[in-house]
Amino acid sequence: MRKKSLIHRAAWLPAAVWMGIIFYLSSQSQVLPLPSPLLDLVVKKSSHMIGYGLLAWFYYLGLAVGSDIALEEALPWAWGMALFYAATDEFHQGFVPGRHSAPLDVIIDGVGALIGIILVKWISQRASASERSSYEKVL
Repeated sequence: MRKKSLIHRAAWLPAAVWMGIIFYLSSQSQVLPLPSPLLDLVVKKSSHMIGYGLLAWFYYLGLAVGSDIALEEALPWAWGMALFYAATDEFHQGFVPGRHSAPLDVIIDGVGALIGIILVKWISQRASASERSSYEKVL
């Protein structure tokens, strides 16, 4: 029982670490601008999307392995948790000197989290189809 409990807790470690990284980055007063304003915008917003896509994926891992929730229910929960963290992160940024809070960033983060969840679903469906195919070949 203790081993299983440790595995359940460890499943949440990637999400906790990633949340810490996001918090650290959003606590920085100065974010280095890139040479072109357009490039700066694209890099920063795509970084938001990738970061929250990964966070949603890590939440899904925690829910799928570290809880008793059904896998299909874990997907919307993971997205909602990532969206909630995005909102709290934007709120936090409002208190950081030199930074501002932007509701549009929460939407961008939510889209990134949704893309992450869609990728999780797609990969798991492909893996399941591949396992079924391998099993049928054996029969």
